[in-house]
Amino acid sequence: MLFRNFTLESIVERYRQAARAAVAIMCNICKPPNQQEATKSCMDCKASYCNECFQIAPNPGEHPKPSM
Repeated sequence: MLFRNFTLESIVERYRQAARAAVAIMCNICKPPNQQEATKSCMDCKASYCNECFQIAPNPGEHPKPSM
């Protein structure tokens, strides 16, 4: 007879809750209804890109800087 492992059960339940709460990050360039899930993000401007839009995105350092 196997005993119930409450510690492991608790870990699995927290993982399941986190997985249900996870929301996909969508590409900021694509427009609905063809919006794709983002695979990359720019650390400067915080924009998220799918693979296709990343290919046409400006090179790092070429983002327009916001005026203060």
